[in-house]
Amino acid sequence: MKTMLSFNKQTPKSTNMSNRKPFIASALYKIPLVYVAALAFICASIIPIYKFDINTAIAQTVIDTIDVGLSPQGVAANFVTNRIYVTNSVDDNVSVIDGALNQVVDTVVVGNKPREIGVNTATNRIFVSNFEDNTVSVIDGTTNQVIDTIAVGKGPQGIGVNVTANRIYVANSSSDDISVIDGLTNRVIETIAVDVAPTTIEVNTATNRIYSVFIASGRTGVIVIDGITNQIIDTISSDINNPRDVGANPDTNTIYLSNDDGTISVLDGVTHDITNVITVRNAPLQRIAINAPGNRIYVIDPFNSIASVIDSVENRVVGQIQVVGPSGIETNIATNLVYIASTSSSTGAIVTVVKDDGAPTPVTPPTPEPTPIPTAETPEPETSPTPPPTGKSFTFKCNNRFVRGRAGLEKLTLVLGENEECVLKLDDLEPGSQIEIATYLKTRFRTAIKVDPINGVTNANGELEFTITALKKGSDWIAWAVPNDKGEFKFTKKAYDTGLAWGMFVEVR
Repeated sequence: MKTMLSFNKQTPKSTNMSNRKPFIASALYKIPLVYVAALAFICASIIPIYKFDINTAIAQTVIDTIDVGLSPQGVAANFVTNRIYVTNSVDDNVSVIDGALNQVVDTVVVGNKPREIGVNTATNRIFVSNFEDNTVSVIDGTTNQVIDTIAVGKGPQGIGVNVTANRIYVANSSSDDISVIDGLTNRVIETIAVDVAPTTIEVNTATNRIYSVFIASGRTGVIVIDGITNQIIDTISSDINNPRDVGANPDTNTIYLSNDDGTISVLDGVTHDITNVITVRNAPLQRIAINAPGNRIYVIDPFNSIASVIDSVENRVVGQIQVVGPSGIETNIATNLVYIASTSSSTGAIVTVVKDDGAPTPVTPPTPEPTPIPTAETPEPETSPTPPPTGKSFTFKCNNRFVRGRAGLEKLTLVLGENEECVLKLDDLEPGSQIEIATYLKTRFRTAIKVDPINGVTNANGELEFTITALKKGSDWIAWAVPNDKGEFKFTKKAYDTGLAWGMFVEVR
């Protein structure tokens, strides 16, 4: 067991100055003292002083190393099952690690040259991008078996998972597009052309926005996609320095970009303005991992064989972990353990398990409500009978404000103030209809609103009222549905297309 101590700032890369000292000393000796003093003042003004304060050092403890397959790349963690998944690019497989035992308990063969990996903690399914096969392998986390293979664009790399919407996003670097996969059917439901080479990808479940880093022909930046419309709504390219990876904290609605110049750009998740720049290292940064409940950011610097630890509240480096040849990183938010994939001639291909002693004591996150997985049954016909009236109309009453409109897949946002309580009335429904109401975009510890009642029956006028209470800043998606002919409530795109479900955003400011 080894303990790594780190401090407020990192030591700049050392260079051998032994041969230069006599020259420098003699040169300074000949310069008038007033010039030397002026030079020292200028240097002190423009060069940051790296102070090593042992009293504020935070320890990261390496508790284990685990042998995995050749050339490990992507790392993902399921905090619900305490399983960690590592793609082994040369061996064309995925190592499954038991987080309690720190042992590989299974190896799953996938496609050719697997790159990145994502986990849907609600459905316990794992998605692997296979770079040379142009496919995504779907693994059942219970059986560790590949249950589906999905054809996507060319050169798939980054994988982003929206747990609450059950959507998977794949960055196809060679075909310049992003595949959107429905986690219910494991089918591509849309392909978003981005005109550049997307590499890594991240989903902010607080806003249902997707962020993808692009790198092509000297152009670098981040594209932002609306998860409801699947349209590009923003491109972030100025004032950032060649980003390589992107991470999101849904609890604070903050976006983080790891950059080539050794910095992390901190962006507001609403405006996408840069609110801070964290100087981390003196070399390019690569993969980034976010522990939202623990207020931690982890980023790897392969050039210096370092993984840095950043406090996301104070936006400063508070630790570092020495790992030779790091290639991937992830954190388990339920245990505060960090998993770093690496390859070197001395250690081989391993995953280093690190305990972040400075992170807040973890609490067990709530298990997400799983989205129903379709069973093997005769598929429903594409043509559906004329649905009953669907409650597309609503009346919104809040603090003597009245809004009447029609809800749907378009991004209709209702704005509430924090702690505000309002009434939403659905109408245009059949009298006595049973309606189920659900809130989405609930993730980990963040829920912006509470809805009461969750379900109910319409009155004689085909109306149903329920109360919305704004809990804290954020966004949630309210959806309501009438049952299909099987008596099931489905919040799927097909349900929206056939008029069996509708919804809207509620934003708390």
